[in-house]
Amino acid sequence: QNVANVAQRYGLVFNMCLQSMLSGMAAVTTVVSQRPVYYKQSKNYFFRTASYVLADMVVGMPLQVLETVLNTTFVFWLANLVPRDADDAVAIYFQVMIILIALNLSFGSWLRV
Repeated sequence: QNVANVAQRYGLVFNMCLQSMLSGMAAVTTVVSQRPVYYKQSKNYFFRTASYVLADMVVGMPLQVLETVLNTTFVFWLANLVPRDADDAVAIYFQVMIILIALNLSFGSWLRV
């Protein structure tokens, strides 16, 4: 029974990581449709590529962080990944949240390229 609990927890953590990484897949169609406009404006020297990428990243960041925080909060505490009466439960929660936010932001940026 103890091995089954460990396997279920690893599966849940894997699912959380995968969902966090692939949540940016919905933006792929938007990026593909915006590409001709970007190429036209870039060719006419309206802005630099770095400025466009940075602005796109900053605009999408609050929604990605909010999505990750809500998902992590519900799944972490409802699935009881760490017993609530543990001394370091809140510290582990914030560690998991920071890791998932970093995964979401990095893969979201990678999928928009």
